[in-house]
Amino acid sequence: MLFILLCHTQLFALNGTVQHVTFTGPVTKESITFSIYLPPNYSGNTSQSYPVVYHLHGIGGTHDGQQISTIPQTFELAVSQKRWTEAIIVFPDGYNNTMWANSYDGTKPAETNVIQEIIPYIDASYRTIRDKQHRFIEGFSMGGFGALMYFTKYPNLFSKVSCYDGAFLDWPGIKKAQPEVVTQIFNNSETNFNQYSPWTYLKKNVSLFKPDTLIKISLGALSGYDKNLGDTLAVYNIRYEYAATGCAHQLGCLASAQGINTAIFFAKHLDQTTGLDLTRIAPAPVNVFPNPAVSEITVSVECSQTSESKIEIYNLCGQVVFVRKTTGHNTIIDVSGLDNGVYFISVNSLGSERSLPVKLMINHL
Repeated sequence: MLFILLCHTQLFALNGTVQHVTFTGPVTKESITFSIYLPPNYSGNTSQSYPVVYHLHGIGGTHDGQQISTIPQTFELAVSQKRWTEAIIVFPDGYNNTMWANSYDGTKPAETNVIQEIIPYIDASYRTIRDKQHRFIEGFSMGGFGALMYFTKYPNLFSKVSCYDGAFLDWPGIKKAQPEVVTQIFNNSETNFNQYSPWTYLKKNVSLFKPDTLIKISLGALSGYDKNLGDTLAVYNIRYEYAATGCAHQLGCLASAQGINTAIFFAKHLDQTTGLDLTRIAPAPVNVFPNPAVSEITVSVECSQTSESKIEIYNLCGQVVFVRKTTGHNTIIDVSGLDNGVYFISVNSLGSERSLPVKLMINHL
């Protein structure tokens, strides 16, 4: 069972730049490669330092997958709306299937790479604000598991964590869903797994997570895993932010639905928020009919702030296949030119009020 759909798309051009970096890890003495996004003003303003967001990919992924375009696009949109400040985004590599742990045999040292090698390298090589308050971590699927694990295991490193449809597997769950991972990474040992389980460190460090809302969960298809985490946080009286998206297990959809709110969630921990709008974006109700569709659909949207909207249809890879601006509440769209399959529709009202994605099935007769 895989938790990620492998797609490489770019929805629009970035203002910043993405680079691939390779260096020799001082602990492992091995070559380490990661991707890094630098904001558009990084090279021009050499006196400015930046917060850092670490994004961890899902199982089956690499450091240079879809996330290197999808995630920077989301944060750039948040910057344009004055909901976030420019930041550096780092994309480590999780060796495909490690759950962001060190494999028992040392061949896949994912945690050592990130915690002991990449983070110090980033702070030494780039103009970062080198404190916990300005360092954030997020992840998708397996990366959500890893992000929460690092956040709870190393509470001195990260100020907040955001998980996109996290695969929050406990020991019985991972044995059932990922038996190869259990063998290859944890040597079929629950003790080995518990060294890298967020469940272990939520309990161990529970007192450190109570003063503020530090955990954000964006729910997609892995609702059972996310509900288990929410129930655990409730038992420990840990406050968290939770958002259902209506998305499949697909990063593009999840980021479209909750990326701006994730930026706002992070921004509330910055030491300088003057001029930022930190009001959470409330989704506008959207209905699509008929659904499944044959050749034509009507998109009905109730906008609370304005009647002018932008309708976007995108495929399972997060690629936008249709865009239309409308000033009405009911818009008829010809979808006869789209292939049969599953799509998602979202509505953005003047760039500030984005709907939760609605799944659309197209089945031409």
